[in-house]
Order: sequence, then C-alpha cells, then structure tokens
Amino acid sequence: MASDPASPATAQVSLLLVPHVVAPGESIVARLLGTVGPNGSWSLESVEVRRQGASVELVPHVRRVPGDMFTQMVVPLDVSVRFAAFAGLRDVRVLGSDTTLVVPVQVRKQARRAPPRVRIHAESSIPIGADAAVPIVIDATSADGWVERLEIRSGALWVPPDSVERDGSSLQARTTIRRPPHDGARRIEVRAIDGQGRRSRRVVLTLPKR
Repeated sequence: MASDPASPATAQVSLLLVPHVVAPGESIVARLLGTVGPNGSWSLESVEVRRQGASVELVPHVRRVPGDMFTQMVVPLDVSVRFAAFAGLRDVRVLGSDTTLVVPVQVRKQARRAPPRVRIHAESSIPIGADAAVPIVIDATSADGWVERLEIRSGALWVPPDSVERDGSSLQARTTIRRPPHDGARRIEVRAIDGQGRRSRRVVLTLPKR
C-alpha cells in the first residue's frame, strides 16, 4: 500500500501526565491522552522512549489498519509508558502530530510526593421496594502525577466502584450501596492509587443504621 502524504506519523496528544518529583533510578510512569488518528482506520503501533540530553522524549507512533471500511469515530489515545529516571533529568516531552508537550521533572534523593486526595459523600437514598439504594460519590485528585484507580469496600474486600470517569489527572466515581430494612450502620472505605503505585490514606464514610 502506497504511503499517504496526509497520513499522521504520530498520535495527537492533548495531555501528558507525569510525576514532578522522583528519586534517582525510580521508574516513572507517564500517561498520554489524546487521539490516535482522524478516524477508525488508525491504531497505536508503539510509544518510542528515547533520551535526549536532560530530557526523555516519548513518540507515539501510529499505523493505518489495512482495509477499506472504517468508522468515522475518532479513536482515543490512553496509554501509559514506564521508564527509569536518571540523574540530571529535567523534563519529559511527548512529540505528537501537531504539538510538543513538556512537563518538568525533578530528580532528587528522598523524593517525597503528595499522595492522592480523596473525597466521598452519600446522596439521598432511592427507595427500591422495601430496600434503599444509597448513591456514593467519590472524587480523587493528584497534585503530582495522576490518579490511576479507585478502590472501595464495605466489607472485607477492596473492589472498584461501579462507574469511573477521568477528568485529566483526576477520577470521579459512583457506586451504589443497597440497604435492606433495619440495616445496621455501614462503614464505607475508599482509597486511591496514583500512577506511581502510591496509595492514599483511607477515607471513611459511615452510613447510620436504617
């Protein structure tokens, strides 16, 4: 297949999420958000990681999928890349199809990053027969890097919320607790994990006895 001069060589990246403070030799996880190509005929092939002086450059290469029938829907880009920090690293760059994004990074011993912050609240319960469904709303933000996932538990096991939406480096989630008549007090715990794997402190919400 002949090359198309109008074809993108790299993905369009709208947001680069990277921790700002890391320790020497620590693995950095960067997250790239954007679009892969102008339509469904494109897919992400690879993300090249290369060192250029005091920078780490990330290049998200794309390729055209063989075939003639494709959707016009834009293909989202959401990919994470891991690489090692090195002494003297000053920034991480992503070279997209129409822009270069740069995030400064500090490499220092005993690096300390703020863990994610989590907020949780319950909305008004919804009657379902004799039961009550209580919507739980969770917001998690990160001042350094990004929030990877949320976990919640009302018993022994940590589980993901029912639904999660990303807003840049933050996550918003909803889950529902179904409570039968005369249900005892419920202790709901939530925690967030950032892109580097660090957990937030547990945030507790107590639902009173029904």
